[in-house]
Amino acid sequence: QQYLLAVHPLAELLHTILEVVLDVVQADGAAFYLLNGEGDIPQQESAINFAGATAAGADSPLAAAVLQAAGADDGILLDVAGRHYTIVPVHKGERRLGVLVVRAGQGRHFNENDLRTIAAFGRQAAIGINDSRLQENFDDIESSLDDVLAIL
Repeated sequence: QQYLLAVHPLAELLHTILEVVLDVVQADGAAFYLLNGEGDIPQQESAINFAGATAAGADSPLAAAVLQAAGADDGILLDVAGRHYTIVPVHKGERRLGVLVVRAGQGRHFNENDLRTIAAFGRQAAIGINDSRLQENFDDIESSLDDVLAIL
């Protein structure tokens, strides 16, 4: 939580959160899939030890779960080829931002505490993602204003 008291570039923020998630719940892979507009398909923005849902094919169970979770209020548990995944939606209020996908280690399943922890990281990530995007928008506006003022 201390980390989120400051605004960070989006890529740095996502990678840092994934590192912490992997360490805390002893997972072996994780990824953030973000929505970049209304009705978008979530795109992998950051990953650690994770090939991704799109690499598995658009019609794979994992890709379908990522798409479903992006519009859901609750997380999804998924077992694919002996691997256990949890996919949690990342949203701030009504604004859907994407999903956090975490893969358990080989032969391991997430317990209730792990699932609560992963969901909490998803909620914290939503705050950071929102703040990071607001900062990026502010920087763009500031740059545009500087360009206009330079012309005058």
